[in-house]
Amino acid sequence: MGLVHGSQPDALVLCHEPTRPHMRGLPHYPLPAIEDTMASHLAAARLTNPEAKFVGICVNTKALAEDEAKRVLDELESRFHLPTVDPVRTGVGHIVDTL
Repeated sequence: MGLVHGSQPDALVLCHEPTRPHMRGLPHYPLPAIEDTMASHLAAARLTNPEAKFVGICVNTKALAEDEAKRVLDELESRFHLPTVDPVRTGVGHIVDTL
């Protein structure tokens, strides 16, 4: 919270790892839905910057085959209408270009 409030970001990028079944170190706590995560982060960011918005999604696809990684990226981009990339596999240019 300190980082989000202190930086007062204009642009947020959601980071996601699609093969992770639960929060790191908390096997009894499943990952929240992406929609819930985005809503929570946006609500927190807008406490200090009402204009904050999501501008992209970064996905760690290292555990996925190339075709599955492309499918996940395409599905998330279509679902959320945000540029979606794997920073290592595809680079971040697609997000940068939309800024």
